[in-house]
Amino acid sequence: MDELTYTVKGACKLTKVGPTTIYQALNEGTLVGKKVGRRTLITRQSLQQWIDGLPSYATKCIEQQTLNH
Repeated sequence: MDELTYTVKGACKLTKVGPTTIYQALNEGTLVGKKVGRRTLITRQSLQQWIDGLPSYATKCIEQQTLNH
């Protein structure tokens, strides 16, 4: 069965990004976390929405090319 929630460490393992990126997304509000005591939990739905909302590789390359010209 899939996990209902992930810790920041678990979200990092699942998405292959570092904790700084996860905390940045939490602070920006693009990734929603829930607090249980001192622990931050991230729902699987929130994590999926965050991943789905990230720019595609092609979009990111076009943005870089535009900035460089």
